[in-house]
Amino acid sequence: SYATLIKHSVTEHRYLAEASGASHLIRAGGWLEVFRTAKRQEKELLFVEKCRTEFGIQFDTLDASALHRLEPDLDQKLLGALHYK
Repeated sequence: SYATLIKHSVTEHRYLAEASGASHLIRAGGWLEVFRTAKRQEKELLFVEKCRTEFGIQFDTLDASALHRLEPDLDQKLLGALHYK
């Protein structure tokens, strides 16, 4: 199920980062799913709201301004993000 995938994603990403020598590019505190189009952002928000209800997945919704304060080097055209915790 989706909850099982999410549960193991941090461990798997950490393993892959270490194996590829990219650990220095990852920091603790969750991960971001960024959006270039409003259509994709709306679709994903509906899905993640369902996941919060069904599986207790924790996330924050970031608008463009909040995203760029958190990650100022990302493309300024991004509309926002979901910050999974």
